[in-house]
Amino acid sequence: MDAVWSDALAVLATDSSVSAQQRSFLRLIKPLAVVEDNVFLAVAEDFTKNYVESTLRAPITEALGDVLGREVRIAVTVDASVTPPGPAIVDEAAEEDIASHRRTAAASAPSDDPHLNPRYTFDTFVIGPSNRFAHAAALAVAESPGKTYNPLFIYGDSGLGKTHLLHAIGHYTRQIKPQTRVRYVNSEEFTNDFINSIRDDRSLSFKRQYREVDVLLIDDIQFLQGKEQTLEEFFHTFNALHNAGKHVVITSDVSPRNL
Repeated sequence: MDAVWSDALAVLATDSSVSAQQRSFLRLIKPLAVVEDNVFLAVAEDFTKNYVESTLRAPITEALGDVLGREVRIAVTVDASVTPPGPAIVDEAAEEDIASHRRTAAASAPSDDPHLNPRYTFDTFVIGPSNRFAHAAALAVAESPGKTYNPLFIYGDSGLGKTHLLHAIGHYTRQIKPQTRVRYVNSEEFTNDFINSIRDDRSLSFKRQYREVDVLLIDDIQFLQGKEQTLEEFFHTFNALHNAGKHVVITSDVSPRNL
């Protein structure tokens, strides 16, 4: 990955559309990995991430595509442990860009979806060795729902941030694409909604509620084990969404093979 990034920087160095102050920000980026058509990059703070995403996304994506010989997407994550390879020289114009992005970041807030916890955003997620890739994959999903890692299955022990990532996907997707229909539920709520729909003869309403969304986020899927009717309905819902090109993200405390 370091060699790919080095070659991309060489391409960007000759790109006349990238100014000197913008190139200084390139030195603050650490390459993480290339996974299929996704390139994961990390920076040390939110302001740098915002600057890179709003100002440098297009040239970076084009340069990486030239180096790799195919179209790619980039996902930028924040990791406080990232150390720039050298001091970056930022002129007054770049400082003003940073100030502008800080004002924008301060004005932004989590989406007002009542199903989403306002505290669980990507900005508040603590990245560590055990969840670094899950965080990057979740960010890629939030930026391009329906296009990458679909479905996304996140599993691991309790307390590693799976639920946090689900809510963060919902918030970020709604922020960059407000018209996107996002639904977050845990497995218990899904089960209760299904049972109530049968009891009240509202199966069509249930299907519209879960199948007419763009992103479905289901937490703790392992609790559907042993509930045959509910599990069957979930599979029908999953297939309907997947066939329609919608995104499904699932979390579990156990691996898929053990479900």
